[in-house]
Amino acid sequence: MKAFLTRVAPGSILFFSFLGLADAAYLAQSELGGQPLICNINGLSGCNIVAQSAYAHLFGIPLGVYGLGFYGLLLALAAVEIFFPEALVRKGIQAVTTIGFLASLAFMYLQFFVIGAICIYCTISAVLALFVWLLALALPGFSWRHAAPPAALFLFLAVIPFTSHAATFTSDRNLISSDSTPGNSYLAGGSVTVVAPVEGDLSAAGGSITVSAPVAGDALLAGGSVSFTKPVAGDARIAGGSVTVSAPVAGDLFVAAGNFTEDSGTASTLFVSAITARLLSGSAGPVTVYGSTVYLAGTFAGDVRVVASDRVVLSAQTHIKGTLTYEAPEAMKIPSGALIDGGTTYAGASFLPTGQETEAFALAGVGVFLFVKILGALIATGLIAGLFPAAADRIAERVLARRFRRTALYTLLGFAIAVAAPVLILLLALTFVGLGLALITASLYVLALSLAYCYAGVIVGAKLARYVFKRNFFTWRDAVAGMLLLSVIALIPVVGPLLHYLVWAAALGSLVSLGYEHAFASDAAEPLFEAS
Repeated sequence: MKAFLTRVAPGSILFFSFLGLADAAYLAQSELGGQPLICNINGLSGCNIVAQSAYAHLFGIPLGVYGLGFYGLLLALAAVEIFFPEALVRKGIQAVTTIGFLASLAFMYLQFFVIGAICIYCTISAVLALFVWLLALALPGFSWRHAAPPAALFLFLAVIPFTSHAATFTSDRNLISSDSTPGNSYLAGGSVTVVAPVEGDLSAAGGSITVSAPVAGDALLAGGSVSFTKPVAGDARIAGGSVTVSAPVAGDLFVAAGNFTEDSGTASTLFVSAITARLLSGSAGPVTVYGSTVYLAGTFAGDVRVVASDRVVLSAQTHIKGTLTYEAPEAMKIPSGALIDGGTTYAGASFLPTGQETEAFALAGVGVFLFVKILGALIATGLIAGLFPAAADRIAERVLARRFRRTALYTLLGFAIAVAAPVLILLLALTFVGLGLALITASLYVLALSLAYCYAGVIVGAKLARYVFKRNFFTWRDAVAGMLLLSVIALIPVVGPLLHYLVWAAALGSLVSLGYEHAFASDAAEPLFEAS
């Protein structure tokens, strides 16, 4: 029985992960689209009660999205285990399934004893999480030592919100913080509104953030739109699409935004990076602004430095007590009422390169692209050959067989898969029923193409080790050398790309053949292509 479970466990985990992915996709789509769940199965009607509870989101993100990540990762790991059974992959499966099972167990507890309603889709997910966890136990090499660290990490993270007395953690789709709490506050949601004083630091993330209460400490905010209408006693660091600060900031103010408007003029240091920046009330300290269009008004107590790709505009009421240094395509017109005590320094800047500069940039860009591409291929090949030596050895051995017929068959198989798979994916995508299969097939196709690209370098490295260094084995260093040689050959016009493609096709055919053998054949089965 144990041997049977060990043999069927990876495929079963793949199947149950696909079911869980479909279940999580429906939950996530319903939550993100604002549509109620269909929940009239055998009188069960608690799905929408659970979905609308405060426990249906974590850090403002629906639990269904986390489910997509969990089952998607598990699906990929199971596919890798089927094609390339390795101890490291099995440990990953066991760790991921342990975390998923504990998370499902915790949420089922919340449904029974806290929310008081049961969601049939969440229950299905919990049952699937139990199944894949039990199947993971049947994989070779399981040890509770492997499961204990992720379990302990999950329990630690789960206990933090209940044991921390120095901070408040809150998340919801539309969050209104109306109760003043001691210590720091950490808020996340689609829309976050703070209307009660924060006695410590404030950290918030959301689509829209409005701070309408004083903050006694520092503020760290990130959102689509951010608005401050009450003072901050410490520093403020803000990132957003549209940022408005209309209340005093006693410390430093750092902003990265699309559009920024500041109307308090109290920051001790002001640093802004924005497309459009409007400083309407000056500043109590030095100012640095990077942007396209920059408007300055009010009294600036320190130096002002501006780098603008479009223009700099000064109002007639501007008073800069330090120096003004700015870079812009054209010199600005200083109104007669504006005062600049330290003088003005203009550095004209041309943001459009010349023809020679454009050609040099293009050549440099191509060089950098090739360097990064080759470097990435070398790293990926070395990792694959080092982490999965058994798979690398078997794939190289198949392609480097002494009979040319066998190598040619693998090359033809790789070419056929490269051409036929996109057609199959397109045909599946045309039907609603096959859409899910099309997505899975497309993911596996991209994964196979990427792996074959790396294994092409492995094959060349194995050939170098065998015929140049006269060794019957090869290492990850040989694989890296093979990828480097193959990358250099590919730079030769016409012939180079053709040779690269042939080796890649052979690697793809060998890879798929090995996967077929592990997925569908018994331990004693012959390879898909056997030399005669």
